[in-house]
Amino acid sequence: MKIIVTGAGGLLGHDVWSVFEPRHTLVALGRTQPPYVATAQWRSCDLTDAARTYSVVTKENPDMIVHCAAYNNVDGAETDLEAAFQGNAMTNRNLALACQRFDTILLSISTDTVFDGENPPESGYREFDSPNPINHYAESKLWGEMFVKQLLNKFYIVRTSWLFGPARPTWVDQLVKLCQEEKPIYALKDMVSAPTYTPDLAEGLLQLAESHHFGTYHLTNSGFCSRVELAEEVLRIHRKSGYRHLKALEQKELNLPAPRPRFSGLQNLAWTLDGFKSLRSWKEALADHFSKSKVLS
Repeated sequence: MKIIVTGAGGLLGHDVWSVFEPRHTLVALGRTQPPYVATAQWRSCDLTDAARTYSVVTKENPDMIVHCAAYNNVDGAETDLEAAFQGNAMTNRNLALACQRFDTILLSISTDTVFDGENPPESGYREFDSPNPINHYAESKLWGEMFVKQLLNKFYIVRTSWLFGPARPTWVDQLVKLCQEEKPIYALKDMVSAPTYTPDLAEGLLQLAESHHFGTYHLTNSGFCSRVELAEEVLRIHRKSGYRHLKALEQKELNLPAPRPRFSGLQNLAWTLDGFKSLRSWKEALADHFSKSKVLS
């Protein structure tokens, strides 16, 4: 297939590019060309510009778009609502409108935080449980989902959570640095979800993209944990169990601008019903990440 990848220079887009490229013809679309994308495969485009997006996409006439680009500043969205909705809702609409012309498939990445965390199913939220965003970031992501569903027949919406991977340092890598510098680590005990390794997620997205089993999916590494439990596992891997500067807090103590769901774990139900193999546990993925990372001392 000929596939356009948006956000190819980002945390997930980096791994989508490396996983998809051996099997498909790829074109990267966005504002800044990643160093590993050849000039012949690069198309400059501001995805918030509807006319430009339509022009570039229809000229390429791809079989599929994998939309990894997003506005990810959860707290920033509380004060810059327009940027969040432009980056997460309108980009989905603009791509969907372009997809209509040649019946192009759109695979769009969404988030666990579309759920409010109140009275969740014990095994995690299922694909058709009712979303109820409690912050502007999650609301903008849900709007993006709705645009895709309303405008297209052939689409994948993939909700995932707590991404970490090799493309850039994330919270788990920052923990190691703080530990090495003997600085305090603040982690929330009332925020639970599934840490997800971007190389594993990208492999899953490739399987999904090649299946043509359209619809809404949840896709994460297996198992749930709190931010405290995630921090403890990072410290255990680095032989720093019992780190005295690890402080377990509740959200109200941090006074974050955007509230987060207390529990937003996703049950990968549609994925397993379709016969796909569950992704490995988040603990295995985390150990793999650090075994390949320069962060590991």
